[in-house]
Amino acid sequence: MRLIDSFFSVVEQADEACVTVRFHADHPIYRAHFPGNPITPGVCILKMIAELLELQGQKRLRIAVVKNLKFAAPIIPTDVPTVTIRFDKRTETETGIHVKGVVVQGEQVYTKFSLVYQYV
Repeated sequence: MRLIDSFFSVVEQADEACVTVRFHADHPIYRAHFPGNPITPGVCILKMIAELLELQGQKRLRIAVVKNLKFAAPIIPTDVPTVTIRFDKRTETETGIHVKGVVVQGEQVYTKFSLVYQYV
């Protein structure tokens, strides 16, 4: 299931290292997680990161290794409709991409990640 353009949309992409996205608070995922108090699921954040990397590299990816993942604060789409995903370090190999970065809005850090995605 693709999340781009249904669960979230790209608002701005200044370069490959910094992408601002908008959450669609009316998406069915939020009705299930949690009704009346929507919170962005962590698995959706991982999927968003993969889809943004796929757009940039034009190659399909799947999560291979979660080296480090910290959810510092919940992303409530009605309170925080947009966030910026910043890729601070990216290393491409023959088999995939190693990426480190953060999900932020202003000074607020929501997620820190160090992930390995494999090419499908």
